Amino acid sequence: MAGLMLLAGLILLAACANLGRLFAARAADRSREISLRMAPGSRRNLILCRLPTEAVLFSLTGGVFGMIGAVAILRVLSAWRPIPDIPINVPVNPGAKSYALALLLAISPVTR
Repeated sequence: MAGLMLLAGLILLAACANLGRLFAARAADRSREISLRMAPGSRRNLILCRLPTEAVLFSLTGGVFGMIGAVAILRVLSAWRPIPDIPINVPVNPGAKSYALALLLAISPVTR
């Protein structure tokens, strides 16, 4: 079980690094767009409100897809028997607190 948790942690770490790199590249590309919007006189508040809104949307979408994937993987792992002769059944059923924590973690990088 510890090996599975370590593997899941490494996969999450790689996904966070890739997502951070994606947002950094996107921010570099958006600098030209922001300067072009500000040139004709667009308000800075409208432009700055749009960026966090987009980040929250991406974050929530990723969180929803992550939760769907986690539920599917947990169902498969609950039914999986590594050694068929030994009747080991470890049901894994996350509760509402787990889902609330996942939602909080999906939104937290955006709100900083």
